[in-house]
Amino acid sequence: MAEERESLADVPNAIAFQKVLETDRAGYLIRQYFFSSLYDRISTRPFMNLIEKKWVTYQLLKGLADSHARNIYHGDIKTENCLMTSWNWVYLSDFAGYKPTFLPEDNPADFSFFFDTSSRRTCYLAPERFYKPGVDHEKQRQADDPENIFAGLTAAMDIFSIGCVIAELFSEGTPIFSLSQMFKYRSGEYDPTPYIEKIEDDHIKVLIRHMIQLDPSKRFSAEQYLTEWRDRAFPKYFYTFLHQYIYSVTESAGESSHSAAVDSTVFSNGLEPREHKPKTDADEKIERIYHDFDKISFFLGLESPQSSEPATGENVDCNHIIKLRPAFCLDDQLTELNYRLPRCRAIPGYDEGALIFLSLLCSSMRNTAFPSSKMHALDMLLSIGRYVADDIKLDRLVPYVVSCLSDEVGLVRAHALKILAKLLDEVETLDVINVTIFPEYILPALQAFPSDNEVLVRSTYAGCVAQFAQTSLRYLELAQLLKNDGAFIGNEADGDTEGSPYEATYDSALYDLQVAIEEQIRALLVDQDSSVKRALLSDMTSLCIFLGKQRVDDVLLSHMITYLNGRDWMLRSAFFESIVGVGTFVGGRSLEEYILPLMIQALTDAEEFVVEKVLKSLASLCDLGLFQKLAIWDLVSVVAPLLCHPNLWIRYGAIGFIASASQRLPVADIWCMIYPIIRPFMKSEIGEVNELHLRENVKPPLSRNVFESSIQWAQVANRTSFWKPFRERPTATRSVSISSTHSVAVPLDLQSGMPSESSPFLFVVKSTEDEKYLEKLRAIGMTLEDEGKLAAMREYIWKLSLTRQSARPKGRDEEIEGIAKDGTVDLRKIGITPCTVFLSPELIEKDYSATRGFTQLNRTRVYDSSLLHPHRQILKSNTTGNMPRISSESTIFSSTRTKDSSSVSIYDGQPFDPSSPGHAASNLYLQAASDRQSTASFGSSNAPSTFQPSSYGQTAGASLLNSSEANRGRSYTPNAISADKALKHTRILLTPGSTTAPETGKAAAATSMDDTNVQGTIELPINERTVQDVIAGSGVDMPKPNSPPWQTQFEAAYSGTHSRDGRGSEAFGMDGGQRNLSELLVHQTLKVFQSPTHEFGPNVVPLSRHRRMHRNNSQTVRSQWRPKGTLVAHLAEHKAAVNQICVSPDHNFFVSCSDDGSVKIWDTARLEKNVTNRARMSYNALGGKVTCMSFIENTHSVAAASDNGSIHVFRVHYISAGKYGKCEAVRKISLDNEFVVTMEHYNTESQSLLVYATNRGNIYAMELGMMRPAWQLKNNVSHGVITAMVVDHQKAWLIVGTNRGVLTLWDLRFMIAIRSWVHPSKSRISRLVIHPEPHPPSRGGKVIIASGRNEVSVWDIETVECREIFGVRNADEKKALPFDSFKATEPLCGSELLRNSFTTNDSNVSADQSVRAVIFPTDCEYMITAGADRKIRYWDTSRVEISYVISGHDSQDPPPKYATRRFEGLPVHYEVTPLQSTKPRSSGRSNVITVQQQQLLRNHLDAIMDIALTELPCMMLISGDRDGVIKVFN
Repeated sequence: MAEERESLADVPNAIAFQKVLETDRAGYLIRQYFFSSLYDRISTRPFMNLIEKKWVTYQLLKGLADSHARNIYHGDIKTENCLMTSWNWVYLSDFAGYKPTFLPEDNPADFSFFFDTSSRRTCYLAPERFYKPGVDHEKQRQADDPENIFAGLTAAMDIFSIGCVIAELFSEGTPIFSLSQMFKYRSGEYDPTPYIEKIEDDHIKVLIRHMIQLDPSKRFSAEQYLTEWRDRAFPKYFYTFLHQYIYSVTESAGESSHSAAVDSTVFSNGLEPREHKPKTDADEKIERIYHDFDKISFFLGLESPQSSEPATGENVDCNHIIKLRPAFCLDDQLTELNYRLPRCRAIPGYDEGALIFLSLLCSSMRNTAFPSSKMHALDMLLSIGRYVADDIKLDRLVPYVVSCLSDEVGLVRAHALKILAKLLDEVETLDVINVTIFPEYILPALQAFPSDNEVLVRSTYAGCVAQFAQTSLRYLELAQLLKNDGAFIGNEADGDTEGSPYEATYDSALYDLQVAIEEQIRALLVDQDSSVKRALLSDMTSLCIFLGKQRVDDVLLSHMITYLNGRDWMLRSAFFESIVGVGTFVGGRSLEEYILPLMIQALTDAEEFVVEKVLKSLASLCDLGLFQKLAIWDLVSVVAPLLCHPNLWIRYGAIGFIASASQRLPVADIWCMIYPIIRPFMKSEIGEVNELHLRENVKPPLSRNVFESSIQWAQVANRTSFWKPFRERPTATRSVSISSTHSVAVPLDLQSGMPSESSPFLFVVKSTEDEKYLEKLRAIGMTLEDEGKLAAMREYIWKLSLTRQSARPKGRDEEIEGIAKDGTVDLRKIGITPCTVFLSPELIEKDYSATRGFTQLNRTRVYDSSLLHPHRQILKSNTTGNMPRISSESTIFSSTRTKDSSSVSIYDGQPFDPSSPGHAASNLYLQAASDRQSTASFGSSNAPSTFQPSSYGQTAGASLLNSSEANRGRSYTPNAISADKALKHTRILLTPGSTTAPETGKAAAATSMDDTNVQGTIELPINERTVQDVIAGSGVDMPKPNSPPWQTQFEAAYSGTHSRDGRGSEAFGMDGGQRNLSELLVHQTLKVFQSPTHEFGPNVVPLSRHRRMHRNNSQTVRSQWRPKGTLVAHLAEHKAAVNQICVSPDHNFFVSCSDDGSVKIWDTARLEKNVTNRARMSYNALGGKVTCMSFIENTHSVAAASDNGSIHVFRVHYISAGKYGKCEAVRKISLDNEFVVTMEHYNTESQSLLVYATNRGNIYAMELGMMRPAWQLKNNVSHGVITAMVVDHQKAWLIVGTNRGVLTLWDLRFMIAIRSWVHPSKSRISRLVIHPEPHPPSRGGKVIIASGRNEVSVWDIETVECREIFGVRNADEKKALPFDSFKATEPLCGSELLRNSFTTNDSNVSADQSVRAVIFPTDCEYMITAGADRKIRYWDTSRVEISYVISGHDSQDPPPKYATRRFEGLPVHYEVTPLQSTKPRSSGRSNVITVQQQQLLRNHLDAIMDIALTELPCMMLISGDRDGVIKVFN
């Protein structure tokens, strides 16, 4: 028995006894416990279908064949000895080699004792195992011999027994032989054929008949049966995939030592096996099936190899199913990929493999512990469920999904809700037993979700409740069809039908469903979280159809209207998206009485996104014909003024509605009623009122500045005639009773917008105050035509101002003395006169360039005190009258910049002292130069906080104040500006530096005065709102205040020394006011004078400039640095070759690009301590192989190119060491039929140029500010493909090298090719580097060229002569490298090029021996090279003999030697590797292995593609190889 156990250890479908215990009285055989056997499974629900029975039969034969192959025979095969798992895996157990082989016919006691322990009298023994005493002498003699009683078992005997088991399996548990029937069958008196004929599968019938033949010699072996019945009784995937894969999943690591072999067999045909260990834990099983799901789908035939694109439409051929891609996450978009798979009816033979795997999933799902495993299992259940019959979905899948609805993790509950809704929706047929599944099973399980404690679960259920409602209605209709067909008659006759669902009528059942779901909808409608309400509104049309009109009016509509009173603009937007379906259902009358007034009122919503949704909904309702003719006239008159709106999408929405309305009206109504309303807004006459003509002919809109300023004017206007008609006319409203607890006020009159009342160009009465405000509007760009548009939009603007005021939160700050109720501050009451600031971009740019570097490097600043104390604010105004106070809704306004204004300019400020030399370049002065000025009024507005910065356009506010003194001094009109030239040299100083008076040392006064200006500071409590919040509301497209670019730019611009008092605030006066005004000045300047390249982020000071400014000893450390070659970090996150490594200008991080399509950002601060092998960020949007990249000069932005022709410039948001924001693409370029092979970037005085060369020989320079080509050069195609490029430091010339060794020198001043020459090696130019040796501007300088066999040469480009060579040769080479012939030659052309491209000596030069990377730091006397020989060399240019190999040298080999020789005056420095010693090494084998392992970790294993130096946190060398590995050495 011990031998039997060892032989059966590796049989997948057999289990032997694990232990044998012997006592004085008995022996005990011990094996693993199994809950059920095949005998139990046959009678257990859910009953096995045909394919599952075949799967069990296949495993029985497979286990028997494997046992027989090891000469192990069972002897007692019966259903009780076929053990089964919950996922239908079968084990043959209780091998009975210890039982007698032959039994007498006349003594059934032996049979009962040995083979009928269940007392069923069922016989599975082969007939040849019985003998007649006195007749079968041989069998009798063997049975009587104690030594041979257990011998004589044959394979044919087991085949007969297993045939009886298979027959019982397919006969639903009915055995074909009892003991007496076996005796009769043996004598020919009994035939089991009637039982066999009841089996539905013909192939199985033939199989059983063949197995139970009386003649043992005619029976096949188990292996023969598997071979003969392949593709007949047993599908092909049983043999090729299913059995081996499920065994590898089932067996544990200790029990399955050959799992790797199993995987290699399972995933053949080019499919890579996934490395893993066999798993028994339920979570690990599901994770493995999840990762292998695509392969499983392929082998089971659940996808079509011919189809690679998703099928679309409803009619999908089930024989061409797309590749299954299960959506294993809760994200809607990914889940939709799963849901959009074609719906196929389960057909015979199609869903077989899916059903078998379904049992494995369901069994593993019971014992999962991790939420991710449950979610993966749910997704796979849904994907596999599409290929099984509907009754299997309801009987086997739904219970497992419902069990997850009570999971303790909310994410699992939410995911289960989605899966359940989709799974139930895919059921198209219903059987009698499942007609009441919704009222009795599904709805009770869903009852608790409206009150779930997690918002995610409630919002998910709200999004699915409409689908549940529709599905329950469809099930009810299917049940009614079954009832009409008489399907319930037999069921009702089986028992008591009182209270049976079969007795319920359709109407009563529908009423019960509606009541149950209505109760849940009511709870969701009043949920406290707006996301739940938005999810409920997503499919409101389906709920309307389910509930019926009466319930929609009483329940849905009454609650939905209350959503318009909320502050969540997204909820209001969702309301108007869903109102189209609701309005269609409730009909035109309810639509016009209840919904339409609310939609008109929402046209003045403070959030412009809501307005755009309203216009879209109106157009959709109009297309459906739900508006009467008079209502359409009124709506057109209301919507027409929106054609002047500054928001593009609102204008398009208005045009779309007018075009839809025109399609519903007769031609006479269009030209008599509609066209006169819209004609004033058209530039010319149109021949047809449609969307295309309207878009082409509509007049330009009001500017955003004028629009927002007009709203503020309407808010603060007192003595006005312009707004008087709307102020004095009360809005006629009525309260529409919605429910017992809700009511909404809606406007009554739709005639207020009729042409007779609001014709845009009628005479408008204006008061003196109105003229002053209009004059200020004209000063910010309002034209005469805009005045007419403003008049047309008066009513709209007035209502919008009221909406914003009503949305404004109330605060206790309104009670402060000196502040009016309308939110304005009377500065005259507190004795303050503002100062007007004029921005001068030219002078600012000059000052900023001189000071920003010193500021960034010498000061570590925090945000000023206004950020730390948001309750304090500084107010300055340009008026002596009323000024709106800075509150939580304040915004900043400035006039539009002049045409000749330059880029953004921000400066660091110091107190101005004309007598102090050097101070003129370091203070914040703003010159009132009228010929290039831009005016900025730092007032505030009353724009409500609900008007979010996410709105379309900008929300700029203007004070538009009445200041006679300011107007007399400096007028806003162009004529007055020309008269202001007398003040050309007047400078207004903002001194944010010291807070004490320079002479006395005392704090500056709270108010001060001179001959021209009065300045002062007040502090007001505001609603916890900082200056950054104010700027965020201004609509300026700038980074967030907490983002690192904003912080860096602010610190670089305004980094004065501030002394703070104990409260954290500065002294009063202009100096103290800097803490609040500085941020405003920064953003105001950026808004008025935006740089075309401000998206690249703030300029950073290169580390080289930092060293020069600080005069520290870092330069000494760098020049004397000799790398030790100690491995600091091993970074292996790239999956393909690393093509280039670039270090940021400030050395805070470096980036690497690879053939795997990614650009990864690595933090240098983590290289010294806390070394991690993970990149901080990754940019993967390029696609294809990333060939090259370059930093945008003095920024943290990177330009990268891919072999698919795309170029992306993306910004790395660097905050501090170890902290990064998300990478943001700021520029994208696409090339046609070519791609970039090398690139560089540099800035000129006026341009930001990205220079790149392509594989087609083109050299482009792209100006990144305006995104237009600056110039283009065309390299000679016969010279080969460009492989390297370098640009001179003075940007006067560039050199390109090709794969044929041809170099071309281009003059960038005249855009001409000066000359071309061929490198002596005539091989690929791998790298070009500018030699750091200083040279006069008139001289060309030197360039380092990497080409040939481990050669690096230095060339004088003016004379085209080689000046120096660095090379490598071996000591056994008889002839040295031909350095004596290192002279340039002219490039060939035509046929000569093909004949003479390579010489006989060039055969030794290969790409595997080339130098790929060169570094020659400035002000240093060493060079570092690396290449295809996997070595990094340090060349000391002053003393070559002390050069050495940094990495790649075997420590057990003798070190190389370095020497210098001269050939015709040409110095040649070369490395010589001594011959390997033949003396055997004395180290032990273990020591040698340890040393080799350390060398493998330390050295590169493939060609080194690039190297770079970083000086932070210390001097380190970075290298990347073709294997995707990056190593860092110190």
